[in-house]
Amino acid sequence: INAEYGESYKEMSAGNALGAIVSIGASILSNIGTNIQKEAHLRNEARPEEKRIPYIKSPLWWFGLVGVVVGAIGDFVAFGLASQELVVAVGCAAVLVCNVVVSTLWHKERFAWSDIVGIVFVLLGAIIFALAAPASEDFTASQLAEKFQRPAFIVILIIQFICMILLISTISTSRLYRLRIRCQYRCFREIFESFTSMEQKTVRMEARLEQLENQLAQMDMRMSKYISSLEEGSDSNESCITRETSLSSLIEESDRVEHAELDPFLYAACSGTMGGLMAVFAGCSSKALKQSFDGDNQFTNVWTYIFIIALVGCILLQTHFLNKAMMKGDLMSVIPTFQAFWIVFGVLSGMAFYGHSEGMSYPGLLIMIVGVFFLLQHPRVLAGVDVFGLEARIEAGKTCCVPSSARDKELGLSDADSPTPDSPCSAASKQDNPVDLDTVVNMNSGIDTSDQGGRSEM
Repeated sequence: INAEYGESYKEMSAGNALGAIVSIGASILSNIGTNIQKEAHLRNEARPEEKRIPYIKSPLWWFGLVGVVVGAIGDFVAFGLASQELVVAVGCAAVLVCNVVVSTLWHKERFAWSDIVGIVFVLLGAIIFALAAPASEDFTASQLAEKFQRPAFIVILIIQFICMILLISTISTSRLYRLRIRCQYRCFREIFESFTSMEQKTVRMEARLEQLENQLAQMDMRMSKYISSLEEGSDSNESCITRETSLSSLIEESDRVEHAELDPFLYAACSGTMGGLMAVFAGCSSKALKQSFDGDNQFTNVWTYIFIIALVGCILLQTHFLNKAMMKGDLMSVIPTFQAFWIVFGVLSGMAFYGHSEGMSYPGLLIMIVGVFFLLQHPRVLAGVDVFGLEARIEAGKTCCVPSSARDKELGLSDADSPTPDSPCSAASKQDNPVDLDTVVNMNSGIDTSDQGGRSEM
């Protein structure tokens, strides 16, 4: 029994290793295809607005889709060979590293120090996953269907659904966003109406004050000009009220413009969340096909078809959301956001679905999240933001470590002009060697006396 268990364990470990290798290769192909699709979006945006076409009509975009599809097939095979947690973690690490290299060399996107730190953490977390990943197991379609009833997986599924609804409702161009705005207005209609009426009253009062100021300034003018000024004041009053009403009607539009800056990240988050669900159906479909190839036909079970249909639907939605994100943002910001949500939901859903609770998976997950967090700082670092105050601390450290003579040379000061540093060491030296002021005065007086005597003799 021990010998059989040892052989089966070796086979599972070999499956994990082979699945990890396939996942790395598939992730690299998929990321290259994603970068080709990004190039198609850039070329389409460079055209005049009247000549732009939907991205699905671009031949270059379809060429990039070939790489994405080949990568998806590789992931599909990897899910049948290794555990879901290992495939997701190793695949995400390969995508993040490849994306930084390809985006920098091809799209000429700038490289930041946070990218290096993020890559190191992501690779470290992937190594921990590879060392502690549970072995892959074979299940029939009926056994897989029973796992959907696990309470932990149901909780993760509900969280994913709520997260998707919240993310989509925050995207400024989505229908759910408009529905959310309308619901908010209906819920707080009385508050909005009272606020609008107060604004209109304020506008009327300001218009009346303006009229009074005009009247006081034009008391010395003739009656005709005075009457004309009153008419102009009444016209300005109506224009102010009309303008305020039009601005009130554009509150929703201004809110949409303000939220549009977050749309690339929201689309990427939706794609990553859908990718976590896709990983579950990909694993179920792959295991069902593997059982069929081994002689146990699973196509007689309706669950096999449900798994495949759900997998195709998740892939389409994930691809759509990811392309929307690439159209609105750069890959160095979009891909880390996408991978962050895919890592979290892909790993947690795999643990909940298959019942894996290895302790090393949680530290690996935490380390990878930290790495993705650093990768997400890419746009802030390039924008000149002092992330975590590191630049200020480094400059302060350099200032403290530079000797006073070197600082004087940089400032162009001589030894006579250089100020005495108020450092702790100089303060200590002053305390150790105190100077008596009376002695200094006597010395100076002695010098003066001797000088006077010498002059008198002369």
